[in-house]
Amino acid sequence: MNIRPIGKRVLLQRVEEKEKMIGSLYIPTAKVAAIYHARILAIGDEVKKVAVGQTVIVTHGAGDLVASDTAAVALYSEDDILAVIEDRPDNDPVASE
Repeated sequence: MNIRPIGKRVLLQRVEEKEKMIGSLYIPTAKVAAIYHARILAIGDEVKKVAVGQTVIVTHGAGDLVASDTAAVALYSEDDILAVIEDRPDNDPVASE
C-alpha cells in the first residue's frame, strides 16, 4: 500500500533508539520519553521545511497512526515537527556529550 500525505502532512516511521549509558548514568530511550525520533517517508505537496529521508523529533501522541504493509507509521502535521536531526561526525566533541 502506498500512502501519499496531502497538504501539510508528513508520513513518519518511528526510529528505535539504543539504550545509552554515560559512565554509570542511564539515558532513557524514546520509549519512556515524551518525544521521539522518526524518519520521514513521504511529504504532502505543501510541506516546505522538511524532506523525505530526514530524521526529525516529534512529540509522542501528536500524530495519527496509520496501518501499513511493512511497519507502523503515523501522519503528522508539519507544524508538529519540533526539530530536524542533522548527522554529526563521530569525532565531533559536541556530538559525544
